[in-house]
Amino acid sequence: MDFDVITAKIPVASLTKGLNACLVIFQGAPMGQRHSLEPVSALVIGRSEECDVSLDSTALSRRHCEVRCLGDRVVLTDLGSTNGTAVNGEFAIGERQLVDGDLIAAGDAVLKFLASDSQENAYYKRLHHLSITDSVTLSHNRRHLMTILEREVDRAERYGRQLSLVLLDADHFKDVNDQYGHMAGDLVLRGLASLIHDNLRSSDQLGRYGGEEFAIVLPEADLQGAVALAEKIRGLVEDFVFDSEGQTIRVTISAGVTAFEPNTTVKELIARADEKLYVAKDGVETGWWASARGRWLRTPSGRSRAAPLPASPWPPP
Repeated sequence: MDFDVITAKIPVASLTKGLNACLVIFQGAPMGQRHSLEPVSALVIGRSEECDVSLDSTALSRRHCEVRCLGDRVVLTDLGSTNGTAVNGEFAIGERQLVDGDLIAAGDAVLKFLASDSQENAYYKRLHHLSITDSVTLSHNRRHLMTILEREVDRAERYGRQLSLVLLDADHFKDVNDQYGHMAGDLVLRGLASLIHDNLRSSDQLGRYGGEEFAIVLPEADLQGAVALAEKIRGLVEDFVFDSEGQTIRVTISAGVTAFEPNTTVKELIARADEKLYVAKDGVETGWWASARGRWLRTPSGRSRAAPLPASPWPPP
């Protein structure tokens, strides 16, 4: 059987419109991650967490090299690194102008430079977005969420910063799927994600943890602030009406809230939040539980083993 093959040439401008030049991690972790270069800006690469591109490698210096965008050209400068920086296999001495497709070797990591008008740039941007996004809710997928949480736990441990975690679960969600269908259920999950996202700070990270369960990573937030956020979202969801082809759907959520304490692993932090979520859902239609140094608390009413946490606004001042 013969087939006619039809090809279409898509103008480069339609693919790359609005794109900035970027660096893509070509070798090393996290491979495929894309770092955009804003006009007249710089990206410092190194193993320090303060670097714009922070890579966990002992072969890198703390501040290894810098890539700067200077209007219509992009240049690379080694910052006196121990192992040097190479471009396409040649060590860079002084300032080196980059061109589309250049491979930058820094320590044991390799980054690829992509110009703003490169089709490959558009491809990597789309590929990276797909690799970190949940297709139903359009929030972070679980794998990317765990990467974020691991990074924030390490940061909180190393620098003594505050960090909280909220696990949210839609109550009796199987009933929504059974009554209205899975397409309507997906619509509700996407609406939930949108509603939650609209009430977060820019530094907060939302992801789908699994099924109808979401996780919110809250850097620089204590337990009181996290509880305030959980209660705010609980109330918003309870009052919200989802519409699916003329059918109105209401859902409620339960939440488990916990805060990071020194020497806590990612697994332990999730387990604590999950335990509180389980208690919230055990015989309770909607609510949240939190723990502070082993105490159990619940609001706004119901069973309690300790006094409620003091009121705290969200976002915190």
